[in-house]
Amino acid sequence: MKLESKDNIPISPIAKQKNMQNIIISISFLCILPLASVVAEMKLEETTLHWILFGKWFLFWASGIRLFIAGIWRVSDPEYIAIKVFRININENYAMIRELGIANIALGCMGILSLINEHWRLLAAITSAIFFGLMALQNFSRKSDTFNEYIVLVYDSTVFIVLVFFCVFIFQQLT
Repeated sequence: MKLESKDNIPISPIAKQKNMQNIIISISFLCILPLASVVAEMKLEETTLHWILFGKWFLFWASGIRLFIAGIWRVSDPEYIAIKVFRININENYAMIRELGIANIALGCMGILSLINEHWRLLAAITSAIFFGLMALQNFSRKSDTFNEYIVLVYDSTVFIVLVFFCVFIFQQLT
């Protein structure tokens, strides 16, 4: 993992700031927002902490909202995504990036809607676990060599692991 560009040029202060923003956003979606939502629901509903409650809010934030926002970003600015994320600079690929964005929006909606219908939650968790697991595998096989790629690898792997535990817990409750 390097704190420099692919060309071994020292990373600029703007890029360092962007990396820090990505870390803060990732920690927010993985920890801060799910835990704040759990605490709020525990206070409002006078319930106790349990896996179903944590998993519900983790699925909503770490998968649903994060994928929805990423999808909107890919659809609205495919050129930036193509050049900065995928390192491609061919206009024909912009349509493909928009299509990936639409897929992110759809999967994100599944995670968001699982909040209002608990019967959808297991399906949303399985689908999201598959998505993030495959993304982590792809990122790992590509050998992340920039700090931002490493953040994405850690994020995808963490979401995958937590959602697998959540699915196992739900399956145990059903049997």
